[in-house]
Amino acid sequence: MKRVTRRRPVIDKSVGLCLLEVAVKPAPFVYHRPASLPDALALLERYGAEGRVLAGGQSLVPALNMRLATPGALIDINRIPGLDEIRLGAEGLRRAATARTRAIIVNHPVNPTGHVLDDGEMDAVAGLAAERDLLVISDEIYERIAYPGTTHRSLAARPDLAGRTLTVNGFSKAYAMTGWRLGYVAGPANLMHPLRKVQDHSIYCVAPFIQEAGVAALTGPQDCVKAMCAEYLRRREAFLRAVGDVPGVQVSAPQGAFYTFPRFDVPGVPARRLAEVLLEVGGVAATAGTAFGACGEEHLRFTLRVPPETMPAVAAGVAKALAAARAREA
Repeated sequence: MKRVTRRRPVIDKSVGLCLLEVAVKPAPFVYHRPASLPDALALLERYGAEGRVLAGGQSLVPALNMRLATPGALIDINRIPGLDEIRLGAEGLRRAATARTRAIIVNHPVNPTGHVLDDGEMDAVAGLAAERDLLVISDEIYERIAYPGTTHRSLAARPDLAGRTLTVNGFSKAYAMTGWRLGYVAGPANLMHPLRKVQDHSIYCVAPFIQEAGVAALTGPQDCVKAMCAEYLRRREAFLRAVGDVPGVQVSAPQGAFYTFPRFDVPGVPARRLAEVLLEVGGVAATAGTAFGACGEEHLRFTLRVPPETMPAVAAGVAKALAAARAREA
């Protein structure tokens, strides 16, 4: 049978959410034994969920998309228009949903803004999911990187979402295990079997020694995670002080993750071009905000990779690049 797949412009990752639209019929799930060590599964079950240990967090969402795309189905991923640049709007979310919408994909803390969903935003997701009987796919890879005054809460922890939420997570961010390509998805048992079918025939399973490394990360001392978060906080504060003082830059403090997403007042200069000028003239690398969706125009994403002592040099590079960009447009 022929499968027809079509996508519209990619949704706005800058608000940490998209809608997955597809024609789909529900199907049951069971344990994925070949890809899951008993110890790893037991750890996931502590969180009150059935789980599968799968290869690489980045492989999980595509696997979910593929599973929902039944033969002959049409996949449409719509950008949500009219949303606030950082916060998720309930009305915008509702307007974006159509009769074909089957799932809501949420990323929080959000890459690139560092925003963490609050009660109102979670209510918006839960309300629409219940109203339309939608699946919720929650990407929480940055959950352990939350700054003082912020508490990350999993969508699956809400009773009104527990039965319809698949939580995607991994070890790359909190434990700096990027090269290990280890991730997992956790959710109700009746939502796991179709995902297993896709995973079995694409990646199959994670090598046992890598799974054991994941178990060691979860069960071992967590001082390294706390120390890493404290260092990211120092870098965040240094970035806010240094770059925040540059004329024409508006920057707010991220609540989590290790990115900042400043807005730049440079009329007529697209974000992508501004990123190029920043690298060429200022010697600073950043990602154009439009890489995360149309809401990212006028923004650049910076990663908090350099020590606090380097932030004044970053700010100087930004100021130099802005001056050059304005001169070229004059």
